[in-house]
Amino acid sequence: MRRMKGRRASLALLAVLSLGGLTACWDRKEVNDVAFVLGTAVDKEGSKYRLTVQVALPGQMGGAGSKGGGGGTAGGSKSWYLQTMTGDTLRAANQYGQRSNSRILYFAHRRSLMLGEELAKEGVSEVLDVVGRIPQNRMSTYVVVTRGKAADIMKASPPTEPFPSEMIRELVARGIKNPRTVKHFVNDLLTDGVDPIAPVIDIEKLIQLGKDDPKTNLRLDTTGIFRHDKLVGFLSTNEAVYLLMAMGELRLPELSTPAPKGGGKLTVQVQESAVSIEPVSGPDGVEIRLKYMGKASVVENLSKSRFSTEAELRQFEKSFAEQVKKGMEAVIGKLQKEYRADSIGFGKQIHNKMPGEWKKLSPVWEEAYPKLKVAVEIHMRIENIGGLLEPLGNGEGEFKG
Repeated sequence: MRRMKGRRASLALLAVLSLGGLTACWDRKEVNDVAFVLGTAVDKEGSKYRLTVQVALPGQMGGAGSKGGGGGTAGGSKSWYLQTMTGDTLRAANQYGQRSNSRILYFAHRRSLMLGEELAKEGVSEVLDVVGRIPQNRMSTYVVVTRGKAADIMKASPPTEPFPSEMIRELVARGIKNPRTVKHFVNDLLTDGVDPIAPVIDIEKLIQLGKDDPKTNLRLDTTGIFRHDKLVGFLSTNEAVYLLMAMGELRLPELSTPAPKGGGKLTVQVQESAVSIEPVSGPDGVEIRLKYMGKASVVENLSKSRFSTEAELRQFEKSFAEQVKKGMEAVIGKLQKEYRADSIGFGKQIHNKMPGEWKKLSPVWEEAYPKLKVAVEIHMRIENIGGLLEPLGNGEGEFKG
């Protein structure tokens, strides 16, 4: 009996001693000691980096009709403030800024990483190296390029979102199916046969009725084209639409198209789509066949055109498909000849599906890519022309019941 009691006492003592190791929180950070960074803008000024961070002010984030709470975070009516710093490296700039901040800059909740135009043209590998090297940084942070300085974008006051970084996140997520995150961007940089792209954000003035001072809003502008890690140019808005369609990335693309007869224009929305990219052996080597299949609807008719017969609708399908084909061919040609950037990833498809051919092409891909033959094939089906059989401007429009 005494031996049993002694064993129980020993086990109890061992359990108590083991709890000491389980309850230690040697690396904990109190919420009151942390400055939550919501967005980061990086610019290049000569040989130095300028780092601008957007920091949440918890005391200003109360609900409607609330004055907020918490001390030490007064920042007027905004729920965030900006801190900017420079350094020879990004880490040096960050450490310099930390010396004037009583709270630890904490990047695990960052929503967006904004790369200034000048910086992006010089190369973004160094910026992404810092982001990817430190575990605290989220690889799901969205990457965007800005027109001009990224720091200027951070100063905008969009009326529909509490933070500019959140506005950027929503714009990017709504625009394409697979937004370019840090992880996505870095994977493209490290993968043979594909060059990165990034959405472009710009500022626009927002005129408010009854007020003299215009506010600044943010706009999803176009797409930035990278060759390796350097920004080589911006597409026009229409070119960006055709590029993202060819990549199968654009959500519900809408295109304006000339009316079949009588002048005016129609707007067609592609509501379902699929893209296949197949490398094949041709008489002059490897070629690419890009096939785009879509189901679309007419969402606006600013013409006198009516589609009263099946033949008329099928003819319109054919002309719209030809427009899409020409648009895609033009942007692919621009990528090949002007930018020499494989944004769609033709080389990656050759690598995956014809590895033997890629082994021969890989060493000379820089010279082979601009000469690569790409055949674009469009299969478009117009399934809906809207609730009106005729344009209202005809005066004889009939509403479908």
